[in-house]
Amino acid sequence: MFEPSFETSAFFITVLFFFRVIIIFRYQTNAVDEFSYLLLLREFRKKIPIDLGDKFVLEDDKSFYPIGYIFYLYIFKRMLSYKTGKIIVILIPDVIEFAAAALFLNLMSVEFDLSLLFALIVFSPAKLAYNNQLASRGLGDLFFFLFCLAFVLANSDQHLFLSYFLMSVGTVGVILTHKMTLQLLIFAVVPTLFIFLEIHAEFFLISVITSIALSYMVLGKAFSVGQALAHFDIVSFWYRNWPFLGKDQFHLFRPHTVQLKTEYHANNVRSVIEKIIRSVGHNPIAAVIVVYSILIGEWNTFAIIVMSIWAMVLATLFIDPLKCLGAGHLYVQNTVGASAIFFVIELQSSKDSFTWLLVLGLLGFLASSGIVVFKLLKVDDKKQKNQALEKIAECLESLELGTVLVVPFGLSNLVGLRTKHRIFFGGHTSGFRKLEPYWPIWRTLPIADKNFSVDYIVSERSEEEVINVMLQGFKTEILIQNDYWIVRRVRRMVA
Repeated sequence: MFEPSFETSAFFITVLFFFRVIIIFRYQTNAVDEFSYLLLLREFRKKIPIDLGDKFVLEDDKSFYPIGYIFYLYIFKRMLSYKTGKIIVILIPDVIEFAAAALFLNLMSVEFDLSLLFALIVFSPAKLAYNNQLASRGLGDLFFFLFCLAFVLANSDQHLFLSYFLMSVGTVGVILTHKMTLQLLIFAVVPTLFIFLEIHAEFFLISVITSIALSYMVLGKAFSVGQALAHFDIVSFWYRNWPFLGKDQFHLFRPHTVQLKTEYHANNVRSVIEKIIRSVGHNPIAAVIVVYSILIGEWNTFAIIVMSIWAMVLATLFIDPLKCLGAGHLYVQNTVGASAIFFVIELQSSKDSFTWLLVLGLLGFLASSGIVVFKLLKVDDKKQKNQALEKIAECLESLELGTVLVVPFGLSNLVGLRTKHRIFFGGHTSGFRKLEPYWPIWRTLPIADKNFSVDYIVSERSEEEVINVMLQGFKTEILIQNDYWIVRRVRRMVA
């Protein structure tokens, strides 16, 4: 159906890549999540676990967060000093995923358009939305995709040695890199593939044993156990607290009665519709593939993989006991590689009566990508607010060493990275019981807990109502302020 020349494909790939670079470049002022990784990288001394000491008051000293992404960043550490280098580091996993998909299709002797495959992977709405900063999700998705390719090859009884290699690399990579992707493999993809496909059990068993052994050798006993316990800790934490995900953090302490209706799992029809739209919008083609496969009555391996991921999406969105496994729409990114390969194959050989459905999926993909690009490129108040906090952090660095409380919590990592101060925050590794009184909603105030002292409060001007409630009866001094932030010195907070 599509037969462009190599030169035409190369031109479109270059244009799309250029736009992706522009998007990341513009987004960097919003790249809040990457600050915690840069802080871990700064403290990495070629030994694990990384010891953060008392940097974050509300978590354990030693970090048992999956270490694979820190290894990855360490390899490219010098490049991270430059904006262009950082963009390259961010994009490498997506580009490798595209290259792996192209090599797989060539191996299977499938004719396809390189630029279409590139767009479906590197310019997918999910990757545009989330792979714009230093974060482990993109690398975890790459290893997950390699695992899926291995399963497809093994199911076709072709290139078994390559299948064994890819499955081992993919499994080790997921274990070392990303917790949610590991959950996806364990609870959804692997069980589904075994139910629907005939595969050599001994092949899979050898691959899994090899992967676990390699992971254990890389991590060592102490870190392997620590990572497992830390994973259990965060899942347990969200099992207790998923109803508060996305809720106004300070709603119990606001002096007015109007509450912000922001909770992710609100129990109403509007919330259900919003979650479905958000999940479909992250990769419309994946949703179309499930419907398409039902209509034609055929399920190839890639369609089964996409279906299993969507089962995980729906389960974690709507089944209460499973909501602790993560916000369901975040799993949609894992559909990108499999859905891209399925799409380019079916577009060449689709049944004429259902070609319209694939075209509809592509139109939805383009519309969703366009919406994400528009939201990322527009200059908004959030970017200016984060830039203002960077300047505040520079001023904080000159103050006497103390403990800093950032209100709201979400930008605590930026202050932690940019200053020498201890931060009244946590959630990077284990010790979630310490964090629980304050996140995802505040159930008590730091001034009510005699175990903690806070020396400085950095607060958004929009949170002045909460700050006034928090500081009743305490003497404070405003040290620094700008259009977005106020820094106060607070004497030891003992009631």
